[in-house]
Amino acid sequence: SADTTFTLGGAWTTVAFASTGWNTGNHYNTSNYRFTVPVAGKYLVTWSWQLENNNIADWMYFYPRLNGQNSQDRQAGISFSDFRNEAGYHTENGAWIMNLLVNDYIDMVFRGIGGVKSFKAESHWSMMLLG
Repeated sequence: SADTTFTLGGAWTTVAFASTGWNTGNHYNTSNYRFTVPVAGKYLVTWSWQLENNNIADWMYFYPRLNGQNSQDRQAGISFSDFRNEAGYHTENGAWIMNLLVNDYIDMVFRGIGGVKSFKAESHWSMMLLG
């Protein structure tokens, strides 16, 4: 997707990934930025964010949100922790194994405090059914 700049004011924000590389089965919606689960099971979720800007955020979180709920759902496999970033160019990566049901949906969200950050077009996330 295109570069996007966000002011980090503490609110949870869905990151707008408006394009796909592979979208086997068309389960990812490029309009609402959600992956809808077609088959119950364990899914591997990975992400890589490229951030740029000349300020340092006090803290930031990134994680896959389940069914629009901003919470840690250990049953579903959601956990997260905050991180700080450096000024200029910075990359963060993560992975989860999530236990999901048919019609659950996932979007990628972030929140932070302290400045402005640009999410660059090289950022991406993926989901894969493990079984």
